[in-house]
Amino acid sequence: LTLEWATYYDASDEAGLSRLWGGIHVTVDDLPGRVMGSKAGIAAYQLAKKYWDGSILKQPVPILVDMKKDPLVLSISWERSIGLFYKVQSTIDFITWIDETEWVRAKDIRGRFEDNQPSVERSFYRVMRSMNSNR
Repeated sequence: LTLEWATYYDASDEAGLSRLWGGIHVTVDDLPGRVMGSKAGIAAYQLAKKYWDGSILKQPVPILVDMKKDPLVLSISWERSIGLFYKVQSTIDFITWIDETEWVRAKDIRGRFEDNQPSVERSFYRVMRSMNSNR
């Protein structure tokens, strides 16, 4: 028996129905599951496109800055994309940037940097993202 479908949607539809007929899923979960699967697939494709065309590197990395007073510690955190490289830089004039860290490949989705001696000379911070550590 060879099955053929005109679209991926048709194949997905038949797969969903077979799971209902087989008693694996219940009807009340079928439609919400298909909607969620469609949204997840579209989002995954859009993210993959950013990697393929390199546009993920052009997006700024939003950071969260937290200053603790006792002891004085400046903490920076951000979300990372696994596999990309990140480094923290600081500046006082937005012209000359100083590397606070080396390039580090993301192995998880949380990035964190702590400065135990924050000063006025390093008033502004940013996180850089790259496809490789030789940037």
